[in-house]
Amino acid sequence: MSTTQYCLIIILISIPIASSIQCLTDCSNTLGNLSSPLIIPSTCNQTVTAASCQIFLIIDYIQGSLFYSFTTFSFIPVDKETNSIIFRFNPNNSTSFTSQFTYACYDKDNCSSIYAKTFNYSIYNHQLLRTELESLLVSRTNDDVACFYSKQDIRQCKIPTIQGACSYSQVLLGNKRLTQSCTNTNDSLVNQIQIYDSYRSAKFDYQCNRSLCNGYLTASELKRILFKYNVTKTLDGRLLLNTSARLTYSFFILLIIFILQKYMH
Repeated sequence: MSTTQYCLIIILISIPIASSIQCLTDCSNTLGNLSSPLIIPSTCNQTVTAASCQIFLIIDYIQGSLFYSFTTFSFIPVDKETNSIIFRFNPNNSTSFTSQFTYACYDKDNCSSIYAKTFNYSIYNHQLLRTELESLLVSRTNDDVACFYSKQDIRQCKIPTIQGACSYSQVLLGNKRLTQSCTNTNDSLVNQIQIYDSYRSAKFDYQCNRSLCNGYLTASELKRILFKYNVTKTLDGRLLLNTSARLTYSFFILLIIFILQKYMH
């Protein structure tokens, strides 16, 4: 056996066996105060053997509450972390501002509960944030709504007796594809911003009912406001900072096996 083959085998057997880790499971709770640390109650003590551990969180910044749930996977998920936020202006003039976050791990026993104890959730000044976002997205009148379409064409969106709203959808990774359009419906339209980020994919979407609100300038200003209030981590609307490529455990194993086969023949 060559030195190269020997080194590759040492690397392969040194990788932790994900299926042998212990994970907290069947545990969920709601905290009614975001200023309190995330404390796992003593009743949450059921563990199982799994390929990876996961914690799922929903944070309601206006209600000031946090829901969390510990689960497991029988496989290694492609994305270690995902994060999404929705800021919604409801037809009844109320506002909702929520974030959903998942974290999966496979490096040590109870890694998701260890992570939960160090999880830092932000507390935003949602009233000031609402004021700034609303001025760009929401019209309380029944004025005509014109919208940008792709390539910056302008079309009338609202038609008699039917509501209209403009939409903006941008992929933040890869080709950064942008879609601009309008929506017509008899149902109540909800003006909102929705961002999703998972390292492999990221999107910045919003819907609004002010004329020409789905243009580049409005989108840039929305991103600036969200970054100013620390909702996003970058000026282009990303929620996760580490954008470097990540090899999953499964892919890494397949890569090592492929190399071994190549060198041992």
